[in-house]
Amino acid sequence: MSKPVRLLARRTDSSAQVCYTFDKQSACAAYQHPVLQVPSANVVVTKHWEGGMPASGATLRIDFMQGGASKLGKDLSEDDELPTGEWQYTFRGVMAGDYTVTEGNIAGYHAKGNVTSVPIGITRADMWSAFDKGQTATYEASFANVKETVAALPLSGASEGRTWLVVAGVTALVLLLAGIVGLALIGRGRP
Repeated sequence: MSKPVRLLARRTDSSAQVCYTFDKQSACAAYQHPVLQVPSANVVVTKHWEGGMPASGATLRIDFMQGGASKLGKDLSEDDELPTGEWQYTFRGVMAGDYTVTEGNIAGYHAKGNVTSVPIGITRADMWSAFDKGQTATYEASFANVKETVAALPLSGASEGRTWLVVAGVTALVLLLAGIVGLALIGRGRP
């Protein structure tokens, strides 16, 4: 029955060695690739816009939080826009743990369903399972913002869009004058 092999790896700038002890004998061998790969995860954050995109130059802060502190952050902008019109960013090389992805505010929009944070639980089992398949474990966080609309009078644009305003103004003036004349007549005792 063989005994377990104990490996020690030392890394230097130009080379690496693997030293081992087996059956009370020790030896070292050159390690051809002094890079050790460790599984990690990616977290893809997607921002959906309902009612239209924000103005050019607008940014939206996304924070990758753990234990109430920001570990990573990104200011999303039109530079992160996909062909679908969504904004997207991927936090890469994330280790196992419990995280929260949060989004900031952007003027003229509100969070759909008041969802401004998404919990993400990254497990070692998921990372190793993906790693064994030559992949990276990927998690997703998705947010939607709805453009706030304000009912506005059509005071801009072509003049035909304002015709109703002139007609309404003249009608209101006529009614006001008729009311004043009526009050004056009542005040003098005339019905």
